[in-house]
Amino acid sequence: MYLRSIRLKNWKAYQDVWLELPEATSARNVVIVEGANGAGKTSLLEAFILCLYGRDGLHLVARASQRDRLAISYDGFLERALSTSAGPSSRRMAVELVLQDDQRTISFERIWYYNLSGRHLGEEEEVRIDDSDNNGFLAVPPGPEREPFVRSFLADNLLPVNLAPFFIFDGEQVAAFAQKDLAAQVRSGVEMVHGVPELKALAADLRSYARDRRKGVPDAQALTIDALRRRIAELESEERRAVAAIDLDSTAIVPLRQHRDSVVRQIGALHADTYDNFKALFERRERLSRDRSAQQEEIRIALSLNLPFALGGANLRNDIKAQLLAEGALEQREIAKTISKEKFAPFLEALRGAGFAEFIAARQDGLRTAWDAVWDDDPSQEERRALHGYLGDADRHLVERFLHQITEEAGSNIAPLVQEVARTDRQIENLEESIAQQKGVDEQSQHLANELQKLQADIASIEARLQGQVKHLDDVRGDLTTARGELQGLVSSSASNDAVLKASLDAEAYADVIETFIELTLPAKVSEFAGDLTDSYLRMAHKGVVDRIEIDQAGQVSLLSSNGQSLPTQDQSAGENHVFALALMAAIAKRNPMFPVIMDSPFGRLDGQHRMNVLRHFASLDMQYIILAHPDELSAENLRQIEGSLAGIVKVKSSVVAGIAKTLVEK
Repeated sequence: MYLRSIRLKNWKAYQDVWLELPEATSARNVVIVEGANGAGKTSLLEAFILCLYGRDGLHLVARASQRDRLAISYDGFLERALSTSAGPSSRRMAVELVLQDDQRTISFERIWYYNLSGRHLGEEEEVRIDDSDNNGFLAVPPGPEREPFVRSFLADNLLPVNLAPFFIFDGEQVAAFAQKDLAAQVRSGVEMVHGVPELKALAADLRSYARDRRKGVPDAQALTIDALRRRIAELESEERRAVAAIDLDSTAIVPLRQHRDSVVRQIGALHADTYDNFKALFERRERLSRDRSAQQEEIRIALSLNLPFALGGANLRNDIKAQLLAEGALEQREIAKTISKEKFAPFLEALRGAGFAEFIAARQDGLRTAWDAVWDDDPSQEERRALHGYLGDADRHLVERFLHQITEEAGSNIAPLVQEVARTDRQIENLEESIAQQKGVDEQSQHLANELQKLQADIASIEARLQGQVKHLDDVRGDLTTARGELQGLVSSSASNDAVLKASLDAEAYADVIETFIELTLPAKVSEFAGDLTDSYLRMAHKGVVDRIEIDQAGQVSLLSSNGQSLPTQDQSAGENHVFALALMAAIAKRNPMFPVIMDSPFGRLDGQHRMNVLRHFASLDMQYIILAHPDELSAENLRQIEGSLAGIVKVKSSVVAGIAKTLVEK
């Protein structure tokens, strides 16, 4: 969608100006608004921002949030923006934007009202939206509902405010953004593209809501639930860290093993007569190492899973199975009892229809008592209390099957397994000695042998670390299962009768889902974004040192040369950081071509070649590209380079009439 015109009424030096832009097309998409310092270019940019976003857009206005002074309030900025030529009878300021494409036209106007002393009347602010797709003006609600309605319309049809910094900006904003480290720039940009700030705010609101709802819950119960939720969140984070560490080491060990195999082949080549034997020794050692790992895993499982249940004794296991069986029968009985009670009335009706009406009338209460007594007493079942209400029927069957599988011999296999591991260790030691005896004696063979020894030590170190990490992960998952069971039991016993607590827990659960979603998906989105960023950066930079940009799962940025060497990002000049910031903006803008890119004096830190590259790249994007520039910012050569993409140039100039500054537009 292209910006077709902008009308300003009493906005700073624009007393009443209708600025029509040259018609843009996909081929000629560049529009230049040219003016000297003080002519009103930045005022034009500010009018565009505040017309669309109102109070939400104030942070995009550099003059309203400079770091060397206190930020100006929205009301204060608007009161300064009101034209000095606006008389007492015309305390009204307005900006209207017209955007269009081949199928649609949107007119977006915001009107600000003031009292006679020039104070902004915020409650009277007005937004008018004329959308051809909706056959005329939309019914924009007044008062507090106005801005949420406008935000939703902008997000669905034009540009959400979180993406505005990457489409509407001036040189100061680019310079400030360029001062961040590259990883922070990328993460900030990608988070905004995917709405992460809004998701984080939603999660925070849910947690705040949960805390407020729990104020009426008994302190002890609320504190217990909060502690369990925190514990579960910590364990879930630790589980993800442990899995990531295992994946990292599992990946790291692969090339080491491959390198070791290569060294083994080289040693074997130096001893052709014994190569087959040498290879067989290594292969046998590998088999024994795998056997030992399997034996150790079997011991771990026996110790951590089966043995505790076996030590509990058959009586305890039988009691648990009997309890679960009784609870299942109790559940079925309660279901049947409910169904039976529902059938009592139809049963009486059937008796009446069979001619027993008088009998029933005389004995209905007795019949009811007898009917209920059938279900209130079951002498065949020992009276049991439901202790595991959080288990369903399928869960009870799984527990019963597991307990059935545990026998008194669950721990009897541990000693033989330990002995088997000791025998395997001795066999591996003997093989190591045989391998050592066959190492070469010449210098090359000795070098390879030393390298092989180091590789073996590195591999053994990672394998040992992996073994510890796997055990740690098992411990974490065991603790997590216990904590979740405790929470589920607490929730099952209380939340069903406490709607307030249930609402609080639901809000916390939704917040957990949102935060987990961000944590799991954002790194992949950052990595996917690296291709677009690389393309934009290479088109703008001119040294040719960087071949590609890679972004890891943690969001760290690497600038790589053609031979894969990482270049130090901290050594980049201010101009190169400026180019990187512009490349990030171009990569993000490329993903939403519905909206124009508007720049105010963005080339201050760029040399001539970088300036030319930036111009050409943004001009190549399939969107309108509007540049607000000083006449000296764009040379004749710059204009010649983008001549094929240039839709036209609009000139603004300032003049003083009767002591009042005014901005005029030259056709």
